[in-house]
Amino acid sequence: MQQRVQNAKGLLAGKFARRTLSVREVDAGRASGGGAPAMPPVAPRYARLMTEEEIAALPEGTVLVVGGTPIQRQEIDQLIAYQSDTIDHDLRAQMAVYDLIRIEGVAAEFSDGDLETVVQDAAAQLAEGRSVAELAGVYGTLPGAAEDGAVEITRNGRFGLRLEQLAFSMAPGTTSRPFRHHGGMVVLHVDRIEKGASPELDRVLAHALQVPYSPEPERVQKAQHAVVTAQVDIAVHDKTAMALLPGAFRDPGDQVRRAASADLEVLQKTIEELRGEIERARASGTEIDQGRVPALEQRLKRALDKLEQSKQAAGSDQDDGAAQAEVQGKKEAGRKNPN
Repeated sequence: MQQRVQNAKGLLAGKFARRTLSVREVDAGRASGGGAPAMPPVAPRYARLMTEEEIAALPEGTVLVVGGTPIQRQEIDQLIAYQSDTIDHDLRAQMAVYDLIRIEGVAAEFSDGDLETVVQDAAAQLAEGRSVAELAGVYGTLPGAAEDGAVEITRNGRFGLRLEQLAFSMAPGTTSRPFRHHGGMVVLHVDRIEKGASPELDRVLAHALQVPYSPEPERVQKAQHAVVTAQVDIAVHDKTAMALLPGAFRDPGDQVRRAASADLEVLQKTIEELRGEIERARASGTEIDQGRVPALEQRLKRALDKLEQSKQAAGSDQDDGAAQAEVQGKKEAGRKNPN
């Protein structure tokens, strides 16, 4: 076993020599700068609702699927709970979902086979007593960490919510199992946790090794760019789950239609209230109430006119959407049956 590990170390050191992380993080909403290759503009691939067949085939509690990987409600709730409750709950949910999309969206571009042997060899060496600090020099580490993988992890930092949540939940002196991150598979060893004047100022001092998803940084950067430009396949369980997604992954047309639907509900409620007020004014018999009726009727007429206009506009949008869907369907059918 010892000989196999030594041989693997030599081979991997050569194969992954370029993995000393020139791969940069991708911040929310923008691709990394510096030496990242220029990417041509592309149309977003917006999330869609799952079919009943897809829902039935997925594990219970699945909220969305990113690049074929199910994300459970529990995963999202853990990241929501980790964040400060001074942040709006809906915003915390979107931040949690975005970090999970970043992780799984990038991982989906690489097969498990690309990393399995490398990660297994690293795990074998850890089991034999090698430290994360020693192996970080062989396999690579997180962006911004020292060559030996030494890294300071703070809340709301550059490494993302899931890595933060894991780091702050670990006991000092413990080492994590390998887990997916934005640029590769990571193993984290927590040295100590330092408490600040408030929880927001706490920090974890740790060592991290990262086996990049590819020895070619350009491939990883391309996968990261695909996430921030919404070029990943996302399917959500229902409309409630769709609302958890950041706006970049949702069809703007659907968001406009939902806003229009909410406006219609407000108008309908206003109309019912005006009708009730007119009925009560007429029934009271007092001169003051009777005098209010003409003005109330004018307000009712304006509300009814506005409601009719809104309904016509909504119907036009639906017709346009149906036409666009028909055109898209014909394009896809043409690609599948070129002859």
